[in-house]
Amino acid sequence: MIFEELQLKDLISFHNEHFFYANTKNRRSLKPREVVFLDETWIYSRGNKKSWQDNNVKSVRKPEGYAGKRFIVVHAGSMKRFIPEASLLFCSKFLTLDYHGEMNSTMFIKWITLQLLPSLEEPSLIIMDNAPYHSEILNKQPTSSSKKSEIVSWLHENKSDFDEKLTKPELLHLAKMNRKENIYIKDELVREHGDEVLRLLPYHPDFNAKLIWADCKTYYNKYIGRDGYSDEKY
Repeated sequence: MIFEELQLKDLISFHNEHFFYANTKNRRSLKPREVVFLDETWIYSRGNKKSWQDNNVKSVRKPEGYAGKRFIVVHAGSMKRFIPEASLLFCSKFLTLDYHGEMNSTMFIKWITLQLLPSLEEPSLIIMDNAPYHSEILNKQPTSSSKKSEIVSWLHENKSDFDEKLTKPELLHLAKMNRKENIYIKDELVREHGDEVLRLLPYHPDFNAKLIWADCKTYYNKYIGRDGYSDEKY
């Protein structure tokens, strides 16, 4: 347990250093990229008592006394504004408490390629969290559940000299010794467009775009929610 906690602390420390270094490097560049945050949230058509969500499913329960359907909102924005043409709004189809189940990798890729990237007016640094549908890995590292043939194939791609007659545990250890940095599918899509991705720090919600949703939901409740919107057509 102590060893696992030390590993977690080392991982957090590594991500902290990388995040702050990349962010500082961009700000000090002669041509800094525009920083763009993307995120997903939920909203009830007739109002929302709780304006921000965390990993606790209680925070996504239907507000007591509030009627209306739940909608999922996907958007991106910079310090200046929300990105025009990048908003995605759709009605929730499931009764699960956690709204994250409404999104998937296919939908997220479609939103990135058809809405977000074409709407960026200048080279951007896109900040995203590590939700599962954001984080599919292109170069997956072998694990103990991998077949021996899969481990051998990975080693051929990532290490030129090794003995295929080694046992599976020996091959797996060799793979761990030659571990490569994760390459994320979504990050590669963004880079092909000429933009870059910076992933949020683990356990640092204060850097997350979710905080802006509180202001958006407060505005919605005051001017649109409860009596100001009908969702009967959805």
